[in-house]
This record gives sequence, C-alpha cells and structure tokens, in this order.
Amino acid sequence: MRWHANLIGLAVACLLAASAANAKTFDSFLCQFTVEFPGGPLHGYIFRGWTARETPYDEYQWSASNKDCYWAVAEFVYGTPRKEDYDANIAGAVAGAKGRLVSQKRVQQRGMTGREIVIDGPNSVVIRERLL
Repeated sequence: MRWHANLIGLAVACLLAASAANAKTFDSFLCQFTVEFPGGPLHGYIFRGWTARETPYDEYQWSASNKDCYWAVAEFVYGTPRKEDYDANIAGAVAGAKGRLVSQKRVQQRGMTGREIVIDGPNSVVIRERLL
C-alpha cells in the first residue's frame, strides 16, 4: 500500500492573480485538486527520490509561466506514512529558496488544514506557498 500525502505547494514568483481572459484551469485526476494557471504552456513532470530518512517518494509537478510570473503546484506521494511537520517543511522551503520567511498563517482549503507562507527570495523574487 502506498501512502498519499497531501502536501501540495503552490509557488508563485509574484503575487499576481491569473486574469480570467488567459487563465487555464487544470484538474489533476491523480491528486484530486483543481488549480488555475496563467496563460502559457503547462508543463508536467514526475520526479522520484528519497527523503533524508530514506523514505521513497514520487513528486508530481505542474507549472506554467509568463513574462511576469512562474506558477507551480506539486504533490508528493510517500512510500510510508509521514508525520505532519509543517515547521520542518517551511524551514526546507525557505532554505531551498535561499530566502527569508516573511509571514506564515494557518489556512483551510477543501477541508484540509495547512499553512501559507511568504518568502523573500534572491533577486527580488517573492514566493507564496501553500502547504496542505
């Protein structure tokens, strides 16, 4: 049996909403979520890896970009159950972005409770990420 972890991160390199005129709605039948991306090509990737504690995982990632923004959503499927540890996930996101945590708050979306963070990154990049 595989354990499905609903750790979904939406990373945005700017805080602009996709305009209704050029937005693309993406429905993930695999991960059971819907996200609206800005216009532009939509790319999908699968990465396989191991956590620092030797847990295998598959990462499913979808992204789109335009001249102003980069949008990405990812879902991780772990080989064994994982303990919910948002503090460690947030620390990893900040370290990975080589940035500074500006804010974090609890959020609830589709019945799931998670966190939303904002990171100031290098080169004036602002990242907003939701972890569910």
